[in-house]
Amino acid sequence: MIDLDIPYALGLDEDTISRLCKSNHLPGELAASYKYKVDELLQTAEAIAYAFNSAFFYRHNHGSDYSEIAFNPNRHLANGLSPKTVVEAAIAGLEAEKSETKKPGQLLIEADDLPRCELCLPYLGKGVAGVILKAKQTTEMEYCLAHSLPFILDLAGEKNGRAALRYNPTRIKNADEAIGDALTKSLLSALQTPIEVNEISAFLTYMKQGLNPVLADGVKSQELYPDLRKECLRHQIHAAMLDNDQKEYLKEIVDGINPRPEEI
Repeated sequence: MIDLDIPYALGLDEDTISRLCKSNHLPGELAASYKYKVDELLQTAEAIAYAFNSAFFYRHNHGSDYSEIAFNPNRHLANGLSPKTVVEAAIAGLEAEKSETKKPGQLLIEADDLPRCELCLPYLGKGVAGVILKAKQTTEMEYCLAHSLPFILDLAGEKNGRAALRYNPTRIKNADEAIGDALTKSLLSALQTPIEVNEISAFLTYMKQGLNPVLADGVKSQELYPDLRKECLRHQIHAAMLDNDQKEYLKEIVDGINPRPEEI
């Protein structure tokens, strides 16, 4: 199972949120009410590290061989943390989990501005896989191109994505509306830029149209028939923000050539 662009909250179960409530001096019984506003509980470096450790562990313990988990550092600054401290705390949680499960994982940073891209660059390949940008963030895209910083292009609300696609995003997301534009669709078909989708129906539809869909949530791939599931996993691995040797290692796990870390 391969996870691409998973919101960190998907890896936090009620027990974990209950502990985060208690760390914020709140009753653990409030966990259910914080399910969709967990950011409010992650305003210290310790809480952030614990949450990301738990999020990666949850995904890896439920069958993921590789996870990319996304978050926005700007949502964790209410108590005076710096964005740098937030990112480093999330990386610390990830690295602690990786040392336990021996499975790879990386962070995706929602970069609202150029300083967030600049912040991520020193951590590229050291916990951070890349950034997520909106279609209007051309200055940030130029920075990413100049510094070989991979980015995902978020096309939410865009009627087409032609101008932004010139910047060579690693993947795109929220593309349903933009793909309604015939020229954008033709360009994506020619470029074979991976398109993140969340549902099997969209995955199958885009495949039939000659596009290159990838399931963002690896759990969904388990709904596919075995042959198509293996093809889906290969698409996901190819789209992952990893070096080629790391991708080959994951392909060999999928093909049964190498054992999974938990089987060694």
